Amino acid sequence: MITNKIFESSLFKLRYLNHSFEQIVAKELSQNLNLHLNEFMILTSFFADKDCIQKNLATHLKLSQAAVSKLVQHLVEKNLLNREIDPKNRRQYNFSLTLEAEKKVAKAQDLILNLWQNLFQEVDQKTQDGFNKTLTQLIKNLN
Repeated sequence: MITNKIFESSLFKLRYLNHSFEQIVAKELSQNLNLHLNEFMILTSFFADKDCIQKNLATHLKLSQAAVSKLVQHLVEKNLLNREIDPKNRRQYNFSLTLEAEKKVAKAQDLILNLWQNLFQEVDQKTQDGFNKTLTQLIKNLN
């Protein structure tokens, strides 16, 4: 017998929150910065880790290596990523963000933070802190 237990569970609510917020972020990134969500995730990954490699990106973003390769190529064509052959390993590339990409990433981070803060505008600080603490613990439990 199917019950409403799954729909009332925290698991379903977290999934719904994640999916809904991701859709809002994707729409805002596209409209305001001409960036797709996966493009932003790749740029952010290179911003955070200068030695990031495409294979690791694919795993982290849960995309195929081919999809990441196409996205990276698209970002190079949009002049948001610089790509150079690694002089130590000619089969590998070094990537860096262009100045325009750095500006877009900063604007995107501000935009996303603002969206997140708007989501919590009617939630008191103590509840927000508890929510964040719980999420942090759950993530630790998964690792």
